[in-house]
Amino acid sequence: MGHQTVNDFWSNREENLEAWAQTLRYKGKNRQVFDALYSSSKRRWLIREIALKTGLSAKMASEAAKALSDKGLLTPNQGNPLTYSKRPEVYRVKDKLLTLARNPKKLASLATKRRPSKNVIAQPAVAYFRGRAIHVTIDEIASFARVKRIDKEQVPERLDPPRLSEDTFKRGIENILGERARLKDWGGENLDLYSTNLVLGKKRVAAGIALKGPAKSGPLTPGKMGKNGDQIQRLMSQSIDIAIVQYEGDVAVSVPYQLEKLAREKARSEDKNIYFCLINLLDSYRLRLAYRKEFARAEGS
Repeated sequence: MGHQTVNDFWSNREENLEAWAQTLRYKGKNRQVFDALYSSSKRRWLIREIALKTGLSAKMASEAAKALSDKGLLTPNQGNPLTYSKRPEVYRVKDKLLTLARNPKKLASLATKRRPSKNVIAQPAVAYFRGRAIHVTIDEIASFARVKRIDKEQVPERLDPPRLSEDTFKRGIENILGERARLKDWGGENLDLYSTNLVLGKKRVAAGIALKGPAKSGPLTPGKMGKNGDQIQRLMSQSIDIAIVQYEGDVAVSVPYQLEKLAREKARSEDKNIYFCLINLLDSYRLRLAYRKEFARAEGS
């Protein structure tokens, strides 16, 4: 659907609402950008401003803005740099539009020129997925079962050393999982550790793990993960069942938020459950205390 004039919009109001609701029916990057822009009084947005507002990478923000523009939900303002702005006619029907996007039955029963009867209930216009994004803690991962023995209240403020190198922490986890092959680091890596030996519940699953060592300081944010701040996106692009992020320091809420959001998108696209886990400073220490021998071997290797 291209950009319509205001007159075209009102003469095809229901058709536009239906198409736009289809575009916004999932809580992915398109909906996130739409919600951010249409809930703000700001008129024009640069891609970097959209990325900052939503927590998305610049690439994902650009893709979402273009997709919304292609569907007529945003107006691109040509210039250097390119900006996007809201459409007044879309803003006037925002509440109705979001109601349809969130309710498959209402969207399916929306009367249009092609489907004029309100009494005929059409088939749902969206697909229903079995896959979900499921948050788990380190205590729920069977491979790390000994962690449950470490009382959070008894964990020291600092261990010696306070932070392990990224390589040492990786070797420690490999020792816990019984890995024999070592995944070598390289500049374009999508994950730091991949293993099919991790047990979640009673089942072995494919795990992708991103580790951030002492080279990073201060609270961990998505922008500190990878050269372009897209390590979580690259992690989720792999063939995995669970994504784990580990950092011996404070973690900004934007990290688990992005983990959950991308896990949800992956679960829907692959129609299977995707698990995600954050191992913060406290849980990193609990892991080191629970598996002292494994990490001691890692430091000596």
